[in-house]
Amino acid sequence: MEHPPITFRTLIYGLCDALGEVHLPLERQATDPASLIGSSALHLNLARDTACRIYKANGCRHLGSLIDADLTLDALGQLRNTLEHASTCDIDQMRFIDDLAGATVNLLDINTEPAT
Repeated sequence: MEHPPITFRTLIYGLCDALGEVHLPLERQATDPASLIGSSALHLNLARDTACRIYKANGCRHLGSLIDADLTLDALGQLRNTLEHASTCDIDQMRFIDDLAGATVNLLDINTEPAT
């Protein structure tokens, strides 16, 4: 199914709106994915790593690059799997990734209902 095009920056801004500034404070003048996430983020390293993974998975060349829904969700799924098996992971980090994935599905307007 074809999803409406969305840029990397638009996705991150939308995730900030969905999850709040505590989780994703933005540095709106940033020019790269890691510095787009402000240093006051609750899960700073995880939030920046997530932004970088989404950016790289989509082959973005700049913050205004279009992203692909499947590549974005794959990147989030791989990160979640990595976290799940890490000895340093805690429940709040898992909730953060799950909340990011849910908000991403909503922002990308993905129908999660099976086709009938």
